[in-house]
Amino acid sequence: MFLDNGVDLHSYQPTTADLAKVSDCDLFIYVGGESDAWVDGALKEALQ
Repeated sequence: MFLDNGVDLHSYQPTTADLAKVSDCDLFIYVGGESDAWVDGALKEALQ
């Protein structure tokens, strides 16, 4: 889980450590939408 309790998910920006976790995980689940626009780039990088 990337977000702590009480954090506004609409203003979340992943850290370098978060992106490293995405590239190393076996399963990644996200809701999608405009606030998760960073996910597409992170997943493309993880699959290379």
